[in-house]
Amino acid sequence: MCRRTFALILVILFIPLAVVSLGGASISTWVLDRNFYTGLLDNEALYDALLNSDIQAEIQRSLTQGRTGDYSAAAFTAGIGTILTPAYMREQVTQNVNAIFDLVEGKSKTLNLMIDLRPIKNNLSDNQQIAFATAYVGALSACTGSEPANPALPVCIPSDKSADQLISDIRESIPGFVRTIPDTIPLTQGLSEKDLAGLSVLSSGPFQTAISSILVACLLPMVILWLMIGFVGGTTFRGVLLWLGGSLLVPALFVLLIGTGVRGGVSQITGEAVEITLNSGGQNVELSPETRAALVQIGQSTGVKVADGLTNYGAIATGAAVVLLFMGVILRPRENQITELDMDGVPDKPKRM
Repeated sequence: MCRRTFALILVILFIPLAVVSLGGASISTWVLDRNFYTGLLDNEALYDALLNSDIQAEIQRSLTQGRTGDYSAAAFTAGIGTILTPAYMREQVTQNVNAIFDLVEGKSKTLNLMIDLRPIKNNLSDNQQIAFATAYVGALSACTGSEPANPALPVCIPSDKSADQLISDIRESIPGFVRTIPDTIPLTQGLSEKDLAGLSVLSSGPFQTAISSILVACLLPMVILWLMIGFVGGTTFRGVLLWLGGSLLVPALFVLLIGTGVRGGVSQITGEAVEITLNSGGQNVELSPETRAALVQIGQSTGVKVADGLTNYGAIATGAAVVLLFMGVILRPRENQITELDMDGVPDKPKRM
């Protein structure tokens, strides 16, 4: 088998490896970056949607410990809405993202995801008391006589009390009510010890080593095969440059075009991907339009990040390929010269072969 044939076989093997390696390398720069995820989830629309979902109901159940007769559900929802703000939800999401990355980065050996209720308890005990009580009273209706006796918080407005008096009563009742509220809602409570033990592998040394060397693991085989192509296919320095540039140009352009295409159609692609994901169970997931819009926006941000990474790596590789090809083209091929002797022993002028 001649050298060029073998080099062409190596090129055929190299192209898919280079595409995968460049794609993997472009993703590895941000896929384990906690700042990317905290920035990605810093979405006001997402937190507004979360506050209108089952998360608010779960928080409310934890705050009231299921004592449905001790408060007015509608009034409590109105009151707690002064404390359950998008800023609070952002803080909780960021806290849990950091908990996951603390495990991945080896800073923690366990995964402890939770919703922290202490900020709510502190606000109810301090500066948000008046706002909570005012909103709570504003959502109450007049008493009808069928209400439960001695509730922890008023469930209606008595005829013999003004709104201001009721607000004062609620403020006096809040400290005792707050003492019954737990500090956290554990989100990993449903995981078994076996599941948690499996997650602890993420903080192990071998995993950390694999993560830290992911870029090298992607690019090293590609570079080795690429250099083999150059030195097998080219017999001169000019030939090596041309083989290196030509073999790199194809996968580099392919990655560049993928990145450009994804960037241009990211809205449609992510919109369809979100819908497919939500409906993958065979039944439509009941989400509000606001929640779906927020998820699509997050998907679009992720798609843009993926596209930008592919475009950047594809552009860099394409630029390197073009430079190598240009250098190979401008280098003049060496001329093999053979000097022949005339019959009289005097050398003739060199003849070019």
